[in-house]
Amino acid sequence: KTLLKFDDVLNDQRKTIFDQRLELMNAENITEIASDMQFDIADEIVDKHCPEKSYVDQWKLDDLQNDLIQYFGKKIDVNQIKSDQEINQKNIKEKIYNLIEENNNERKNSHETEIINKAERTVLLKILDDKWKDHINNLEQLRSTIGLRGYGQRDPLNEYKNEAFGLFEDLIYNLKSDVAKIFSRMRVRENFN
Repeated sequence: KTLLKFDDVLNDQRKTIFDQRLELMNAENITEIASDMQFDIADEIVDKHCPEKSYVDQWKLDDLQNDLIQYFGKKIDVNQIKSDQEINQKNIKEKIYNLIEENNNERKNSHETEIINKAERTVLLKILDDKWKDHINNLEQLRSTIGLRGYGQRDPLNEYKNEAFGLFEDLIYNLKSDVAKIFSRMRVRENFN
């Protein structure tokens, strides 16, 4: 009975991932889906380095710049941010969103929409599948050791649910992170067969 409850946790996560996968396979515009993921990463980067209830001189703009290069392959003018009196989190996020859109437009303008969509779908599905395989392995390792928690007067099933949820959140974050890094640098080449 307990084993079935462990399986229920995996099945719930599997359903979520497979629904996402099905949505990707049927989507008309993959760029939009990937952009939303990139925007989420941009939000997290800005929230991390430029906390909302802090002053501009407390912001870690050099770290922000480094993360932008790492994730999106582009910079924003940090000196302008320091000198701008009206700067806030929202303005910085807008600047980063514009960088993301620039990358997408460069790709869109170089090829037909159908070719771009096919390439983006293939890459996004590959990332999702790889992350899902890693996640299943992580859950198997967790499941094989979780029984030991019973010796510490903890309920192994609750421990498994909590840790599996944390691992699933990591899966989603890593998926978005990889999409941001790969899609910002992705260029489609002509097929010379």
